[in-house]
Amino acid sequence: MRQLGEMVVEEPVAGSFSHFANRYWGPFAGFMSGWNYWVLYVLVSMAELTAVGIYIQYWWPEVPTWLSAAIFFVAINAINLTHVKVYGELEFWFSIVKVAAIISMIAFGCYLLFSGHGGRRRRWPTCGRTGDFSLTASRAW
Repeated sequence: MRQLGEMVVEEPVAGSFSHFANRYWGPFAGFMSGWNYWVLYVLVSMAELTAVGIYIQYWWPEVPTWLSAAIFFVAINAINLTHVKVYGELEFWFSIVKVAAIISMIAFGCYLLFSGHGGRRRRWPTCGRTGDFSLTASRAW
């Protein structure tokens, strides 16, 4: 990314990284990088929507997976098609929710760790499968 930033500073043009691939590596590299970027984003987006559908169906089994995925697809596209100021404000609030969730998970983990309510303590007297492997692997070195 740093090299891409340097290239943009040196040659500011309207376009993405596929422009630089086209200019410096040839038209085939530009074509492939642009379409590869698009196809991967489509595949990742559909995988995320499928995961949303599966989670929603886990909590509400009567809702079909395709319906919840379609609703989230429309909602995400509506957010992306709004004015830049609205999009930035929404991203700001979404990031606050993410940071609050991470902080609350860390706090809850510390509570479980230090309060003694974390469940039964188990000390691997026989090391278990992972421990046996680690012991064998350490001897190999």
